Amino acid sequence: MQSHVGHPGLVSDKVEARAYQLQAVDDAMAGSTLLILPTAAGKTAVAWMSIVERMERAGGWALVIAPTVALSNQHLENAIPVLSNVAELSPISLSGQQAASKRPELWQSSRLVFATPQVVRNDVRKGVLSLSDCSILVVDEAHHCTGDHAMAEVAEMYISMTDDPLILATTSSPGSRREQVQEICRRLEIQKIHMRTK
Repeated sequence: MQSHVGHPGLVSDKVEARAYQLQAVDDAMAGSTLLILPTAAGKTAVAWMSIVERMERAGGWALVIAPTVALSNQHLENAIPVLSNVAELSPISLSGQQAASKRPELWQSSRLVFATPQVVRNDVRKGVLSLSDCSILVVDEAHHCTGDHAMAEVAEMYISMTDDPLILATTSSPGSRREQVQEICRRLEIQKIHMRTK
């Protein structure tokens, strides 16, 4: 008999309770975490649990950035059946496909936004978006957070704008070079690395 995660923010029978995922959520709640799990090991389940738990504790809104529009849209589609309070969160996906003039009201309309990092960076720079009330930033495909990639810049903006930043950075392959992993951890102010191998 498979047990499921019981949380007011999640639909009751949608997220299986796996011990290593629950441990990862505990780590994520304790401080900014780099989560390294193999493909299909449930990084998104950890992200959903972390988002609903953090918002229950801290309020505010949640931002999930992913490197492509397709991935951002996919995260939105996958999240809707899992979240119990969809009406309250009104999750949306934002990218350059929405006109810049429409985005300010779209940002205001949702408490759970899936977005490409370029849109977040550009809207923060223009002053139409503040990250100060964002209680958790989930960085998908976190191995991109190096150099002048927009994902790294968004993380740095978030850290500088909010009093109590919490980042959950997820990847299945952080990179083989120690310097690359160290740069990701430094720029995202990662406090803990949670890693599982097959």
